[in-house]
Amino acid sequence: FRVAGVFILAAWTAFPYQTTSLAAALGLALARAGLATYMLTVVLLNIGVGGPGASTSILGVDGTVYASADSLYVVAHSWSLPWMRRASAEMSNVYKFGLEPDGVTMEAAGAVPGWVLNQFSLDEEDGFFRVATTSSDEYLANNVFVMEQRGDDLNIVGSLTDIGVTERLYSARFIGDRGYLVTFRQVDPLFTLDLSDPHAPRLAEAGMTLRRELP
Repeated sequence: FRVAGVFILAAWTAFPYQTTSLAAALGLALARAGLATYMLTVVLLNIGVGGPGASTSILGVDGTVYASADSLYVVAHSWSLPWMRRASAEMSNVYKFGLEPDGVTMEAAGAVPGWVLNQFSLDEEDGFFRVATTSSDEYLANNVFVMEQRGDDLNIVGSLTDIGVTERLYSARFIGDRGYLVTFRQVDPLFTLDLSDPHAPRLAEAGMTLRRELP
């Protein structure tokens, strides 16, 4: 990603480490929860000067990366291990970095139910982070969550759940105050989302079939 002539790189390094808290020290943060087997490092590279600049690292994070002009997000799927008891086995932790020409800082973290398909399932609009997920704790379904930073927390301020029940997400796009989801099981329904009110996302159009089941 490039911001104001500075390249921002996200890279992963695997190593054994375990932690259960988020703590920042000397540019190093610890993941909120889970078995930490990776280190994520976000590095600034100034193409006019050459060589790496400021960097921030998090122990125990790997995942899907999305960047806007001012922020970089990493969404990491948190799997429950058989010996770990949790209310939900499928959560995605969201980490937000602030991007400046002379530095990158860990700003906030939060979590949403389910897992993301790819970077197109993520978007930032007017300070709100939108994320589309698929979950299967009780049954297969798809969701859209809207998050807002408050202090060092990313809180869910709006949600639309149980989209395309029994189907899984195959494609997602966010464009302005609209979102588009395609799910699949036997046909490909297209769902159009109205995201003009980030606190109350809603379905604008549901279930348009893109491809009929073959006989």
